Amino acid sequence: MSFRQISSRELPVWVKVLRQEGITEKMEMLDELNLIDDLLTLQKEQSLLNRKSTLKKQLEARIAKELGHSVHNLNVYNKQK
Repeated sequence: MSFRQISSRELPVWVKVLRQEGITEKMEMLDELNLIDDLLTLQKEQSLLNRKSTLKKQLEARIAKELGHSVHNLNVYNKQK
């Protein structure tokens, strides 16, 4: 079994934590590990989306500045609608 986000080095730590929480059955532990892995995947994807959004705002601000618009903060550009 391989996980997308849980590395082979991290797996023993997760197993230890689950055992400390009283999860000892193999199937229950696998279900929990799959859930953790899925949540870590979602967290990573959200982080990537946030970075893309931030980059887009930064590029828009720099373009606006080059076009002569007044931009106070080059990291954030709010379009006037």
